[in-house]
Amino acid sequence: MDIGIVGERPGVTLHVQNVRRASEWYRDILGLTLGPTDGTYYAELLTKDTFLFHLIYAKDAVPLQQPVIQLQSCDITRTHQELADGGIEVTPISWNTDNAGFHCIDGEGNAIGIIQFFSHRVVELGPLNLAGLYMDINSTQEEILARIQEVERQIPQESTSRIIIVHDSVHTQRVIFIGYVCHSNEEYPAAPTTMRIPAQFYGLKWHYGSSAQTQQTFEALVGSLVEQGYTPGEQRLEFHKRPYLANPTEANLYVAVTQKI
Repeated sequence: MDIGIVGERPGVTLHVQNVRRASEWYRDILGLTLGPTDGTYYAELLTKDTFLFHLIYAKDAVPLQQPVIQLQSCDITRTHQELADGGIEVTPISWNTDNAGFHCIDGEGNAIGIIQFFSHRVVELGPLNLAGLYMDINSTQEEILARIQEVERQIPQESTSRIIIVHDSVHTQRVIFIGYVCHSNEEYPAAPTTMRIPAQFYGLKWHYGSSAQTQQTFEALVGSLVEQGYTPGEQRLEFHKRPYLANPTEANLYVAVTQKI
């Protein structure tokens, strides 16, 4: 249905009781550019030449407890630290697979989101205790899929874990272990087989799509790590967030890194 809505310059408005004071805060504290304004009823805020949002005067404006405006940072740690050092109220940084963010409180008491997106990150993971089943490296794809489904059925219902697939190399698709993270209060009901993976650093990338396309995502991650000077190690992990055959599937992909050149 077409009712005349266009995608040009979507309007985002933040209502405040003092437009001049609020616009100066965004200019002086966050470094935004102040665009057209009458100093009383409206102000336009930009980053360089890109429109971000409007400040609009409202006598009874109530500060927002949850952000409706989210600004991007190129260095989330530095942004967070500099705001905190400047006396601005900030929440702790929340780290996710492909982004990290926090909230700060502007001069009018509104919560504002700050976020950074990543194509990949390097993180320390582990140590991990996995419960599951070892695989013969010559197993067929049908045998691997059958084992994945078997282990999925046997994960305790109360567990927050999903399938984890361990490969022997970043350059192959050979699966050596299928399991899940076994916490101290959980038991694996089918077999006592376990694998312990020591703590180490990994490149991390989010995969969303077909489970058959994880190899392409792994290859993209390896390429990005090499470009940054990392040497991929001989291990990769798939941490699935949904059932393996879900369409689309969602997984965190890890490639071990041994050093930075």
